[in-house]
Amino acid sequence: DRLGLMKTDLVISDNSCNDVYQLNLNKYKWIQSIEIGNECFRSVQTFQADGLSRLKRLNIGNYSFTPAINDDDDDDDDYYERNDISISNCDHLETIKIGNRCFGIYKSLIIYGLSRLNSLNIGNGSFSPADKYFCDEYYYLEWGKFKISNCDLLESITVGNRCFGYAISLQIDGLS
Repeated sequence: DRLGLMKTDLVISDNSCNDVYQLNLNKYKWIQSIEIGNECFRSVQTFQADGLSRLKRLNIGNYSFTPAINDDDDDDDDYYERNDISISNCDHLETIKIGNRCFGIYKSLIIYGLSRLNSLNIGNGSFSPADKYFCDEYYYLEWGKFKISNCDLLESITVGNRCFGYAISLQIDGLS
């Protein structure tokens, strides 16, 4: 609804929105702050935030955007159907903080055109598959690329342990 689209702060409580498959935040043009709790959006296959010109902060809690692992479940095919994460053209975005073990398996993380981004913090084990999947039949998959481009004011990138475990490329360019 129109009132929802005019929100300036979006707060998602812990363990919420786990039945959502696509998360496209582009329609929230007034949003200034996004706070996503722990263990949220565990079924999301595509995450996109593009052109949010008022967004200043994006904080994502631990284990969000990573499928829950059920050792009794033999049907893990949906675990491998993850696509891209794109955060781009958000002119006022200053900080991105991603918690531990987020985005367990995605093809790429693209951060582009964030002219005021000052700080990027990625927690331990993010953008890497869970240990259960290191030795199974899918180990040969290319887990993707990490690209940061055209973020002129970026001063700090902090990446935790065991991140981007199977990344095929890392590209950082266009920094002042």
